[in-house]
Amino acid sequence: MELFAIALRNVFRNPRRTVLNLVAIGLGVMIIVTMKGWVGGLGASVYQTTIDLDTAHIQIIQKDYQEEARRLPLDLRIKDWPAVHDALQDLPGLVGIGARLDFAAAVSNGQSALNVSVRGVDPEGEAETNTIRDQIKEGGYFTEENQVLIGSGLARKLSLKVGDQVFLTALDQYGVRNLVDGSVAGIFTSGYGIFDDGVVYMTLKKAQDTLALGPGDATRVVLKFRDINQLGSNMELVRKALEAKGLGQAIGLTTQTWQVFAKSLVDNLESRIRIITFMLGILVILVTVGILNSMSMAVQERFREIGTLRAIGMNRKKLTRLFLMEGFALGLTGGLAGLVGASFLAWLGLTWGIDARGFLPREVAVPIVSVLHPLYLPLDFPIAALAAAVVATIGSILPARRAGKMIIRDALGSHV
Repeated sequence: MELFAIALRNVFRNPRRTVLNLVAIGLGVMIIVTMKGWVGGLGASVYQTTIDLDTAHIQIIQKDYQEEARRLPLDLRIKDWPAVHDALQDLPGLVGIGARLDFAAAVSNGQSALNVSVRGVDPEGEAETNTIRDQIKEGGYFTEENQVLIGSGLARKLSLKVGDQVFLTALDQYGVRNLVDGSVAGIFTSGYGIFDDGVVYMTLKKAQDTLALGPGDATRVVLKFRDINQLGSNMELVRKALEAKGLGQAIGLTTQTWQVFAKSLVDNLESRIRIITFMLGILVILVTVGILNSMSMAVQERFREIGTLRAIGMNRKKLTRLFLMEGFALGLTGGLAGLVGASFLAWLGLTWGIDARGFLPREVAVPIVSVLHPLYLPLDFPIAALAAAVVATIGSILPARRAGKMIIRDALGSHV
């Protein structure tokens, strides 16, 4: 303990050098903790938005559907989705269950047309498993079978307003091109350009009629549960419930989690997170090198002191430990100073957040539909402070060993 007290006193003997080191370490810790919080917040927000707006937690599809998903195949469909609904509706923790019928179409205002993705939905089930109803900024949700919901970007491109008539042209299951009309019930603004510019919602029944399908046909059944942390056990419950009713593998149905349907998004986001993590690693290395340089200068400036300490009986091992403790004290103090700044930035982020929708290009395939907030784990802050101390200690190893190996005569020089 006495040795640590001496080390702590030595740290502050050169105020200028100490302040510079503390600033470097503190800024490093502040930046690392802050960036980690925002990266975590970005991942959590994007994944939750994907679940809420698109994938739900679990989907039931025909086993070959996902491999052919790009062409939105109508031949690979669930032919009795109400039976699937009945088999699963009593599962514990289930929030909602709905059916979807996805297909491609051209939507027109009577003068110009655009190609879009159409999602036929069971209005009640979609409201339970999807947040699109909450994103409606003009008009309202479905009240009639003949209504559609469109995004604000699409409405702007086609100059559509609530109540306007629209026309959709699509190929049915027999390859016949059908033209249907509908009225705009609501215009949604999700903040996700892909949805706002290119997705149209219509009722499941209207979609079935458009595609010459039966009343039980759907391309997927989606489920949302109360606790995403129980996803594995919920998957098993879904599979068992389907198998018990003969609605699983026996008729070619498979159950998948949301990650399967958002694979490209997850891979894209994780690659960006890896890049940011790499940059944080470089920052840690720079801080370590800075401490190494600072401690090397400290050894060089303190030759007489080192010689005196050795002359009065301090052995090499104890001297080495003294310099390591100085590095540890410097790192810990800088880490704690950095945490003060990081805590202030964390408070700002958690209180106000950042409206990322304001500066992300619409074409960026990252779904953020609300104000972005950082996400911190309880151990982030103490770990950061200890990590700073450890990094500083590592940066002190070589200078400490150099000090410990010095010969008394060389250290004292002409002062002997």
